[in-house]
Amino acid sequence: MTVKLYATSAASIACLVAVIVIVPVLPWTQLRQFQAMIVPPPVASNVRIPATGRPPLATRRPNFDIRIVAHRGAAMVAPENTLPALEAAIELGAHFVEIDVRFTADGHAVLLHDARVNRTTNGSGRIAQLRLDEVRQLDAGSWFGQEFAGTRIPTLEAALATLQGRACILWDTKAPPNAESVALFQRYGFDDDCLLITDNGFGIVGTEAKAAVDALLQLWPEAPLLIRVRNVAELALTLEEYPHMRGIFVPLNAVDDKLIDSAHAAGLLVLAKALDQSDNESFYGRITAAGFSAILSNRTQELHVYLKAAQSKPGNFPESRDNR
Repeated sequence: MTVKLYATSAASIACLVAVIVIVPVLPWTQLRQFQAMIVPPPVASNVRIPATGRPPLATRRPNFDIRIVAHRGAAMVAPENTLPALEAAIELGAHFVEIDVRFTADGHAVLLHDARVNRTTNGSGRIAQLRLDEVRQLDAGSWFGQEFAGTRIPTLEAALATLQGRACILWDTKAPPNAESVALFQRYGFDDDCLLITDNGFGIVGTEAKAAVDALLQLWPEAPLLIRVRNVAELALTLEEYPHMRGIFVPLNAVDDKLIDSAHAAGLLVLAKALDQSDNESFYGRITAAGFSAILSNRTQELHVYLKAAQSKPGNFPESRDNR
């Protein structure tokens, strides 16, 4: 193995030391300014964003009307990816409900996050090796609480019937979609105005995720994709290749006003993830301040309460930025 060594300037070393010493003690607003000073965002003044034909979305900072996306349903209130979790998400005001879809051994689409049923049911084994009649026997609720004993893994069709006309869907394709699953979404009216499709974020275009995107587009050429994008140049390239995409996921370390404004001007939703340690009020504040249009959260109830409280405070709704 050959190891290449590169000379590092004294200025670079100084910047590195500053990052290590200063960053941990800076509040968020100053941290963003410091990050921009050390690592300037890509220059994008000459980047042309392809037209999508969608009406532009206004950017509001802060945005307390942000769309709530309930991760696996209201997974802190009811067992994830079950009908009770979907119902709870709707009751808590979720605009979108994220669901994970896998397939049984006999080709039926069901809601399940893991490849195996062990964690969220009383059974064991890979879902892809179990027939639907076997899956229907599993208890998917007792692990969460005895009041949910007997809750079953729902079929995709049961989930769509529950959500139809009540909430939109973020479909995480944990397994390659088949023609039947695509037809179900279309039959229940989940089109590009009420559906986002992703596969663990789909990654950046040009990575191995491209194969997953292209396989889906063979079945649904105008699929409303949600793809991870980190700067305006990537946004332009992604839209060139996938003009029917519906939204982008932006990691927090790539937050840039120009990127969010450009995506909104193209009529795209801009999603942030608030999961695990970041699922808290401090993070919600960062996301709303940045002007995101949607936020994925496990703590749907806490997020709903936070946004309602923020909306009730005078002066919390500045003029929107018109991105036309």
